[in-house]
Amino acid sequence: MKVKNILTSGVIALSTALAMCNSAKAASFTTNFIPDPANPQEDIFLTSIEQGGVTLFAETTLLLVKDAKINFNTPKTPAINSGAASTSRGKLASDPGSAPNEDPTAGEIAAYLGNYNLNNIIDSEDTGKFDIDVFF
Repeated sequence: MKVKNILTSGVIALSTALAMCNSAKAASFTTNFIPDPANPQEDIFLTSIEQGGVTLFAETTLLLVKDAKINFNTPKTPAINSGAASTSRGKLASDPGSAPNEDPTAGEIAAYLGNYNLNNIIDSEDTGKFDIDVFF
């Protein structure tokens, strides 16, 4: 019984020490895009990411969102809110198959996230909550 208590205490102490270690660091990387310099209202296409001296080319290395599943998205309610998650883009940026929508379908979310245009986004500045699974 005493051995079990000592072992348990040792495991807890080791776990605590590991949890306090400062070994996790945020990734540092550089994005490359065209056009450069970019107009924040127009199309901005990701060409590559550089990290640790390695270049990952967008079209050959990086995965795109292929599908989405909306688990929950606060619905658009006139005079109360415009939905939680909506598709959006820069004012002059191209649409990926559909116009911006304050109450998007899963297909519209996948289209907005599934391309290299950094100016096609999911906007969540309104009230409400959302839970969306994306698949690559």
